[in-house]
Amino acid sequence: MRARGAVSALSLAAIVACGHERGGAPPASAQPAAASGSASAPPVADVEGSEMRAANSPLVFRLAGKPRVPYSSSTLGPAGYQIAIRARNDGDRPVPVPKVFARTKVTREGVVFPCGQLAGAPTGVREPRELAPGASFVFRREVDCPMPLPGAYSLAVTAQIAEGDAMPAGEIAVLVEGKGPAAHPTVRGLHAAVLGNNAEVARMLRERERGGNPYAVTVALVNGSPATLVVHDARVSFRVTKVGAALPCMDEPVKLPTPITISPGEVLYSRVPITCVMHQPGDYDIASTLAVGADPTEVPMGSVRLTVSNDPNLFAPPRVY
Repeated sequence: MRARGAVSALSLAAIVACGHERGGAPPASAQPAAASGSASAPPVADVEGSEMRAANSPLVFRLAGKPRVPYSSSTLGPAGYQIAIRARNDGDRPVPVPKVFARTKVTREGVVFPCGQLAGAPTGVREPRELAPGASFVFRREVDCPMPLPGAYSLAVTAQIAEGDAMPAGEIAVLVEGKGPAAHPTVRGLHAAVLGNNAEVARMLRERERGGNPYAVTVALVNGSPATLVVHDARVSFRVTKVGAALPCMDEPVKLPTPITISPGEVLYSRVPITCVMHQPGDYDIASTLAVGADPTEVPMGSVRLTVSNDPNLFAPPRVY
């Protein structure tokens, strides 16, 4: 779906991401990577799993992580969740650990949420290349997995040294607390949210010069069920109100390209254009709803604030989805 129409000489400081972009977790969190652990410092995590002894190796692993984390609507899940893997050498010889990778399997209510690549050491962090007999080290890794819905998750982690085999590192429970995407009342497992996007100001200026419409929002559809969802006739409506003004502007419902197929645990992002934006500098609140099929129910997906400015130097940080 592409936005059309003329635009005024204004720059956009907050937009949303349309066309379907499928994601695991929204791409890398804006949170900076925390420093790696050390052999002397204890892990900062609050809960630990059981010790796991690797097969055909003297290494013993113990997984740790925070048991409760807040939900962030801007990142569609916890921002920068990190695990700690303590590795101990129970053998009588040094064990090489040149590169330690972690892979996480995230499960909520029996639904597996797909993860990204193997997670390695944070950039710039120095880690040991071997563990002496009896020595241990805490390897900290970012969890590159979506947790787009609040609730209780199980995180099962395996560790891999260089090109070696994966070894179980443990499992912990994590409770994601807060308000997440709205559940559709009749489509089981379907959740929807509108996301704010404070990025691409320079790109929007170029699109303005070409006569494009930079005003859009990102709609995220989440399948929290164990079955594949096929969504037909999905419609998004917007209510735009300039801050300080009394009367809102109502957009005609925008139909998403359908059918939309969403696998279990998948998050699908759609960039949806907004035509109902008054071309004046200021802040605008955009409330959105989703309707599906013959069901007239309009599910509130939340709201985002869009800022329109004449300032060409206005900076907005990159979006995380």
